Amino acid sequence: MTFFDDVAFLVTKGALDTEMMWHPFYHWVRMYYQAAEQHIITRTKDEPAVWNYLRSIYPRLTEIEKSENLGTYKEKLTDTELRTHLQEEIS
Repeated sequence: MTFFDDVAFLVTKGALDTEMMWHPFYHWVRMYYQAAEQHIITRTKDEPAVWNYLRSIYPRLTEIEKSENLGTYKEKLTDTELRTHLQEEIS
């Protein structure tokens, strides 16, 4: 998550634009963000600034993904889909 927060920081500072982050990273950002969602919520209660760049950029990345996949974008991966993707990453 920290890597993606660092990339989101670069987007926020204008070193990259949102599409430059979306194109190579959206698949992984979405997967890890959704897998870690409860952890993110819990952690930000104690550390409000943790992953704040990623949390602010994620909705913009999602909007690009939706526009690229008109009518087929699925807001949330199911638990099974998420487990499958994560297992593929492990392999």
